[in-house]
Amino acid sequence: MDDSTSDLMGIGAFGRRVGLAPSALRFYDDCRVLLPAHVDPVTGYRSYSPDQQPRATLLRGLREAGLALADVVAVLDGAPEEARAVLERHHVAVREARRATDAALGAALEGLPPGPGGSEFTLGGAELASAARQVAPAAGRDPAHPVLGRVLVEFDRDEVRFVATDRYRLSLRAPCGPVPRPDRRGDC
Repeated sequence: MDDSTSDLMGIGAFGRRVGLAPSALRFYDDCRVLLPAHVDPVTGYRSYSPDQQPRATLLRGLREAGLALADVVAVLDGAPEEARAVLERHHVAVREARRATDAALGAALEGLPPGPGGSEFTLGGAELASAARQVAPAAGRDPAHPVLGRVLVEFDRDEVRFVATDRYRLSLRAPCGPVPRPDRRGDC
């Protein structure tokens, strides 16, 4: 690489930085949505500039939100009025789909016979904070996997669990163990 390409990143490094797989970056290059800053004429290796990160991150976010590629292009490259119209139209469609899903699932649940008694837990502030503090160090800090940077709180029929992982270690804390009472109400 010469001086003009020294600050460029290879496809793998850039992909990790923006949360896109190299195959996705190749696809977006082929579609002319996110072109590499430099393509080696001999090897065909793609390199990306740090200046391309905001576009790549927005592209990833819009695709994760369910926008079609044509709509993503309209948002990235179109006039602000067109981008706003596309985003508002998609937002309305997502909201309507959510309402339809909620209605369908609610109707299906109402048609089922009642299940076993629900679980209810009362967890004191100190126990809540302690459980979260115990598992939080295992939460990931990888920008490519932001979901790993959170603590999962699971409510099962018999217990509450706090879970965190960084893909290499797993931390689990269940401050409320199984509750033997028939009404399944837990007080921790």
